[in-house]
Amino acid sequence: MTALRDLNFLIVDSDPDTRDLLRDMMNGVGLTRVQEASSADRALAGLQREVPDAVLVSMPNEPENALDFIRAVRRGEAGQEASPVPILFTAGSVDREKVEQARDAGVTEFLVWPFSAKQLLARLEALINNPRAFVESEGFAGPDRRRHAGGGFAGPERRGED
Repeated sequence: MTALRDLNFLIVDSDPDTRDLLRDMMNGVGLTRVQEASSADRALAGLQREVPDAVLVSMPNEPENALDFIRAVRRGEAGQEASPVPILFTAGSVDREKVEQARDAGVTEFLVWPFSAKQLLARLEALINNPRAFVESEGFAGPDRRRHAGGGFAGPERRGED
């Protein structure tokens, strides 16, 4: 298991109060190597200089901008080294459409407000210690969206046309 206190994190949010809250929560559980970006453009520029171990995106007032930022990271616009960085997306509310949009943009994990520092730490530990394979295809770049091995199939061919 990786010791999270030795890792670097980037918080992306246009609201300074939210950035402060997230940073304080992280500092409170021993995560002190935290950088901040007040916009998607600043975050992309920062990722070109240094790639953190994980990115927290919390832009509730600008959800489309947040998803555009995530897509840009996944497409390599911040450099190919940044493309597979784990991204934790925080949201004030969640519905199926939001989850699917975030998943399709390349979000690694979701966390819904309100949450505690302990819950944030648990999600970051899962993000770092249980990495998901990174997939690049013509229409998608991001973590493997499949969560479970297809354990229900017992035949010799998974697909009928194989």
